[in-house]
Amino acid sequence: MRILKRAFILAVLLISIVSKAEAQEAFRFVQLCDPQLGMGGYEHDVETFQLAVDQINALDPDFVVICGDLVHDASDSTYSDFLSIKKGFTMPCYLAPGNHDVGNVPNDTTLAYYRNTVGADYYDFSHKGYAFVVANTQLWKADVEGESDKHDLWFKETLAVKGKGEFPLIVIGHIPLYLEHSEEEEQYSNFPMEKRKEMLELFERYAVLAYLTGHTHRTIIHQYKSTQLVTGETSSKNFDKRPMGYRLWEVSPDTMKHHFVAIQPGKEENLLIDTTLNEIQNLFMNKQAVELLGHANQLLATHPPDWPEPPARKSAMLLLDGVLHDVYAPYRPPVQAFLKDRLEKAAEEIEQTQVSEGMRIWKLYNHGFIVRTRSVTIGFDLVSRKSAGIDGFSIDDDVMQRIVNQCDVLFISHYHSDHAEEWVAQSFIDQGKPVVSPPGIWKDRVIHTQITHLKREPHTLQALSVQDGQRELQVVVYPGHQGSDIENNVSLVISPEGLSFSQMGDQSNDQDFEWIDEVGNHHLVDVLMPNCWTTDIVRVARGFNPALIITGHENEMGHTIDHREPNWLTYQRKVGSDRFGGSKDVGYSHPLILMTWGESYHYSRDTFSGLE
Repeated sequence: MRILKRAFILAVLLISIVSKAEAQEAFRFVQLCDPQLGMGGYEHDVETFQLAVDQINALDPDFVVICGDLVHDASDSTYSDFLSIKKGFTMPCYLAPGNHDVGNVPNDTTLAYYRNTVGADYYDFSHKGYAFVVANTQLWKADVEGESDKHDLWFKETLAVKGKGEFPLIVIGHIPLYLEHSEEEEQYSNFPMEKRKEMLELFERYAVLAYLTGHTHRTIIHQYKSTQLVTGETSSKNFDKRPMGYRLWEVSPDTMKHHFVAIQPGKEENLLIDTTLNEIQNLFMNKQAVELLGHANQLLATHPPDWPEPPARKSAMLLLDGVLHDVYAPYRPPVQAFLKDRLEKAAEEIEQTQVSEGMRIWKLYNHGFIVRTRSVTIGFDLVSRKSAGIDGFSIDDDVMQRIVNQCDVLFISHYHSDHAEEWVAQSFIDQGKPVVSPPGIWKDRVIHTQITHLKREPHTLQALSVQDGQRELQVVVYPGHQGSDIENNVSLVISPEGLSFSQMGDQSNDQDFEWIDEVGNHHLVDVLMPNCWTTDIVRVARGFNPALIITGHENEMGHTIDHREPNWLTYQRKVGSDRFGGSKDVGYSHPLILMTWGESYHYSRDTFSGLE
């Protein structure tokens, strides 16, 4: 009987597709998670779900998928409200059930109620040559007699048949497979280990492009081999303080990418960002930021990073200081948009840039750098989330994931949140890429055993394999410190081409000059990337003796206004200033290139050869 049943399911699936899948075409769709009417306050959730529908209609994607938890408490009235709002979509909307819809452990009653009130709890559909498989993840989370086995059989047969039909596969569900790494223990918000491994094997076998989920009320983005695992933002309540919104996916035969779209208020909310100002005055400050940042952007585009520095470029850098040293700058929408736009463009540039000679160096946010040579791409202190502690002022996770995808290795200097972020490090590890950090970072976390801890030893070269052993870096990890007791790796990396570059993290300790003074006597340094406020930057420059200095840590918006590190102070330290790390009346002669968020510079030894 079981064999006949299996054959019947297979036959139905085969009939549902043509002998060869239609050619793939480009399209867009929206991933919306957990409208969960009643989770964040019933009236609030109804309003934000309605706003989401209206704004998605304006975007006009091909369709919408909702990744479960349609309502908080399943009842005739809550489902009536949900379905009434959902009816407003002007494109198809496909629903997956969540635990609040069918129960943590579904039963005949909850499943029948959902199926009769909302519709099928698992099914598939196709669009422009792609197959979407909508699963009831509660039947994987719990073993429900008479239902889980049936659901498993359907799911496996669907993947097999759609895969044979040459459809690229995308799976929609509610509960993510894992939160931080694939070997973590089972908990409320992830899969049982046995089922998780089974799903990952199926995803790999059938080359599933993406698994889209909700449930956690926080954004989680991983890459497991060829599968994107994306848990999106909700329209009800986000525990990680992300703004409410959804993911807009853009699919083409070559790529499948996504970005976050925030739900905008129904009417303009002129919040009193600075409570010492009234509403009109706050609006004026926002509009002024728009004008000044726009002018700075034009100057920076016309005068990109170069040495010697064009005078107009310095004007732009000082103009940025004027905007970013408003105490409330990171709260202001124009400043948030400035960061996001520049980092989005940087990610695109990194994806499109090939280096044939020398190295291209990107300065991201704070002290985050990317260095690309002809053969390798190195990341330093990459973070995306809110080191400033302010909603909206952050690099979108999908943009950071794109940057991670381009890198071969991540170096972390120390544990502070504006230099180290666990999910970013885990994304490297999940892709089989090494992460190098001091030994104390995340010591009580599972990730600690997956991190590479090179010896912190002055001047000693150590080999580090990247690209699955295809390339080898030579690395010195200098035993630096921030203050007296925080271990801070100062990494000197030598690429396969022999180019050398060092990023210093938050190095600031007088005792470490014992080795700082000697670096240049042991190793040639092409580019030094110090924190602009490091202890006695003039002495640091003499010790490393680099061909070029590119400073970091300017305009870190999580710092107090007097330690936010303006660009003008970096210029002063170059010529002599004892404020925050400089030397009074004494400067350094080494060339300096000062960049802002998202900018890049192509370094060539020929440019700086013969300079003292």
